[in-house]
Formats: sequence, structure tokens, C-alpha cells
Amino acid sequence: MREVFAMLPDLQQAWEQAAAADRPLALRMVGDVFDFAYPRQRLDLLQWASTAVAWDLETPDLPAAHVDRG
Repeated sequence: MREVFAMLPDLQQAWEQAAAADRPLALRMVGDVFDFAYPRQRLDLLQWASTAVAWDLETPDLPAAHVDRG
């Protein structure tokens, strides 16, 4: 867990770059980070989904950005 917390600044930077240049990758990141972010209430990471669901993309990763896992 400490390793993930230590990587958060790099993860945020990767998200910003993906959101700007590779939205399918950014959507995959939304799904991948959810299981870490939700139980810890990391709103900074959970906010990625709010951004991503507004994009007009057809990708198999889109449901992961929309899913209600609670």
C-alpha cells in the first residue's frame, strides 16, 4: 500500500497526460484505480471517472468508468 501512495504524484501526472492524449488509456486507468480509490475515499482519483464519462468514446473500457461497485 505504501508503494501505491508513493506513486500517487506520478499516477496523477500519467492520468493528466492520458486524458489529454490517449483517452482510451485514461478510461482504463479510471477502472484500474477504482478499487484502490473508493474504499480510501480518494476523491482526487475518483474524480477521474466524472471527467472520463463525459467523453464521447466507444471503447470496451467505458463500462468500468460508469460502474457502480457499491
